[in-house]
Amino acid sequence: MTPTKAPCSPNQLPARQQGFTLIEIIVALVIFALIGLGSYSLLTNSMTIADQVELKGDRLAELQRAELRMEQDIVQFAFRSTRNEFGDRIPLLRGETGFSESSGYLEFTRSGWSNPAALPRSDLEHLIYKLEDGTLWRLSWYYLDHAEETADLKRPLLTGVTKLTLGFLEGEDLWRDNWNTANSDAIDSIPRAISVEIELFEGVTLKRVYRLGVAAK
Repeated sequence: MTPTKAPCSPNQLPARQQGFTLIEIIVALVIFALIGLGSYSLLTNSMTIADQVELKGDRLAELQRAELRMEQDIVQFAFRSTRNEFGDRIPLLRGETGFSESSGYLEFTRSGWSNPAALPRSDLEHLIYKLEDGTLWRLSWYYLDHAEETADLKRPLLTGVTKLTLGFLEGEDLWRDNWNTANSDAIDSIPRAISVEIELFEGVTLKRVYRLGVAAK
């Protein structure tokens, strides 16, 4: 018969089979605590970055909407004269560069205004883009020959604007910073192109140049 070994008492177990010492347990707890702290820090940092990305995404979407809105309006410029509340003719297009967060505007009439509600109005819309207190506003009137100075619609288009710079191309290479802002007999004149430069508080500058097709005729 093969002799069998008697079971070992706890005190006779090899050192590596007797479990962890108090020091080893303390070290393990410290390691687990550090791992947990690292995981929490990583999660916190990831959430902060995600929040920042989301905020930047919202801001980017705001800029894109504003840019698209201005492009749709300017490229559909209408050669249509209008009158103010006093019955005086308004130039086909007028505007000037702003030198602060509360100055600078662009005024004209556009065509192609959709009318899904079948309101008693034409497809022409008189507009003013105006910078006030760091916000670029879009003002519009239901009727071209408006009886009141107050716009029918006033909507914020873009916030955080520090400056609105406009350029008006006269002739082939002469850029002006204003157009038809003074009393003039040339109220039916329009520039060949319009340059729109918007400076934002983030230090970003948006610049677009729009060519007026009517001016080329």
